[in-house]
Amino acid sequence: MLGGAKSYALGLGIDVWEAGRLDYAYGGAEVAAFVNTKDQIQLQIVLCSKDQPYAFRMSVLLPHKHEASGIIPVRLNVDGQVTNVYAEISGNSLEFQVGTAFLITLPDSPNFEMEFSKEDASYLKIPSVLSFSMSNSDMVLSEVAKSCVILHEQQNFKSNEQLLSGILWPRQGFNSLSKESVGAGASAAGAGAGVSSGASAAGAGAGAIEGEAKYRNIESLCLRSNEDGKPYKKVVTGLVSSIHDQDSMPYFYPSKECKAALDDIYEAQGKLSLSFLPELFKDPTGNYQRYMMLWNNVLSDTARMDFKYVDSPLSDFDYYLTLFSLFSDSKISQYPQSYYDILKLKEDPSTFLYTMDNRYELETVKYASVLARRLTGFLSPRQNASEAISAWHQFYQELSLVLPPISKAQAIRPVLYRQMLMRIWRLAGFPEPLHLRPKYAFVQGTNGKPTTSEPLEARCSIFEGSNGDQFFFASNDCVKSIATDLRNLGLINNDYYQVLDCWDAFAKAWTKSNFYHTDGQDAVGEHLRSSLALTLLSLYKNYGFGDYFLLNKCISSRDSDICAYEANNYYESYSSDLRKTIAAIAQVSSKDARELKKLNDLWAKYYDSLKLYTKNLATKNRIPLWKSEFVLGVAITCQSEAILNSRYSRDGIQSTLSEDAEF
Repeated sequence: MLGGAKSYALGLGIDVWEAGRLDYAYGGAEVAAFVNTKDQIQLQIVLCSKDQPYAFRMSVLLPHKHEASGIIPVRLNVDGQVTNVYAEISGNSLEFQVGTAFLITLPDSPNFEMEFSKEDASYLKIPSVLSFSMSNSDMVLSEVAKSCVILHEQQNFKSNEQLLSGILWPRQGFNSLSKESVGAGASAAGAGAGVSSGASAAGAGAGAIEGEAKYRNIESLCLRSNEDGKPYKKVVTGLVSSIHDQDSMPYFYPSKECKAALDDIYEAQGKLSLSFLPELFKDPTGNYQRYMMLWNNVLSDTARMDFKYVDSPLSDFDYYLTLFSLFSDSKISQYPQSYYDILKLKEDPSTFLYTMDNRYELETVKYASVLARRLTGFLSPRQNASEAISAWHQFYQELSLVLPPISKAQAIRPVLYRQMLMRIWRLAGFPEPLHLRPKYAFVQGTNGKPTTSEPLEARCSIFEGSNGDQFFFASNDCVKSIATDLRNLGLINNDYYQVLDCWDAFAKAWTKSNFYHTDGQDAVGEHLRSSLALTLLSLYKNYGFGDYFLLNKCISSRDSDICAYEANNYYESYSSDLRKTIAAIAQVSSKDARELKKLNDLWAKYYDSLKLYTKNLATKNRIPLWKSEFVLGVAITCQSEAILNSRYSRDGIQSTLSEDAEF
């Protein structure tokens, strides 16, 4: 409703929240909660819309229209918590830029104030402080949110599922024993991501309604003790390890009776606030169903192989584990420590979740690498495993976007992540888990400063951009220092000279080709061995060069499986991109296409010689095994970057063709 917004009709009067729907002549519509003040100012919170550019918005309608538009700062004061935001002046409305977490927590305060500068208030002809009563806002917002869930499902209204879920989340949590447990349950269910101790702004309205639902003792139906026989032979003890007293905890077992009870609770209490869950897990075209299909294909294939342990096929375990984690506060063996850490957090968990996701991603790469190696020679299951993991990550991203900023909801993430990881880990043969050390984390040099005080790093660095970011630069002194270091470290042998010969053959051919250009991003560089220098330096050092960014998982983990996985993935990606590039060039110049093919053959010989050199060094314990894989990763990422920056890629194919180009 930008540029001359309409007010919702005044119904009950001043300082009382109401619900309304506006339908426009062109077919658009929106549903909102609103409140009017005595100054003829209306606060609107739209929770869903149809044929509008937004899914939700917060606006203030003013008594006067203003011809000029602009952006002004506004201080929003909710129960003493001040948030600085910007509002856009558009006709007779102010459109505010606020997030879902703010709107979810808004009704937790009895009053809501907006503070304007004196100049802006004078121009808008309003008081410098606007106060809005929040009395009964929780009930009204809850009813509007319920309507929006239905309108989204039945009439294709646009909505934000995270916002609606947060508003409708019951204060006392799901499947609570009684309404008296609201105070105790809210703290465990609601802190995090800006959400106060109450689980949501659904308030007494939604909380009271759902508090009256029948309590189900799902623990007696869904949990089994260790004496009943645990389904897993081993438990991982790395990053996704369970809490220390795991052995004394029961484990979740989705029996027929358990599933029926969880379905009943969902229908009675969670059908609106958790409406996104069935769609995410059960949509036949969704990413989770694709993950399940592909993973079950892998299990089917490996069942015929000589694998010591194969899981049962996936069905609906993850879905019901998710419901159980939401409907019960019992500790179970399938929860990782991160689950409990999130519930205990008092501050915004965003940083914790970001760090957790990065750790779990490293763990995924580790186990996926071992599994891929175990499936060497079995093309179909190896491909299915890779695609299954990719589909799961897409599902996880979708889930992360719709979960409301409530700790009980966010704690689902490590629970499901761990289930996926454990499946890979078991199928990979229970490999040694990953152990990270913070001191190894990759850090790029910035502000014109290297990451160490070593002269070699300064000698081989260049700083670019407004932030002075560090990158590798093969100056003459840098190249000479690297050669001296390799000699002093005893890393020069016959394999090394073979690497130099193969590189020189490629470099000389490249500099004479139509693909060569004379800047620092060329495949060879300013000197014959400039681009080789970073690869050789990586044998014994890894400084804060931005050139290493694509290999940060390898550097941070120092794990040979992860490093090999990254190097292989980048090599496959490079090979695929090269084939496409050669095919595109061949459409206009078969000579240049053949030349690039020959150049790559020379580079491939260099890469093979480098692989032999690093492998032999690792075998003789002259360098760590992870370093041998890391060096190969550096070589392939450098070459990929060079191809992307070749004259053909930068200037366009037709502008750099040979004279005999075929049109």
